[in-house]
Amino acid sequence: MDLNLTGTRVLITGASSGIGYATAELFHSEGARVVGVSRRAPEKPLPGVHHVLADLGTPDAPGQVVA
Repeated sequence: MDLNLTGTRVLITGASSGIGYATAELFHSEGARVVGVSRRAPEKPLPGVHHVLADLGTPDAPGQVVA
């Protein structure tokens, strides 16, 4: 499948498992630069995906993740 994502940047929350993990994997396989965010590290890190540990329920976390 070609989603024409080469060179785009995406930020995916809940990327440590389940749908978030699968979404990060798909976007990366389609050529996007992916930042995955979650409260805990994924059990199986995704090569090429930059992972940030953050609890987005805290006031400062969204700004820190984007920075």
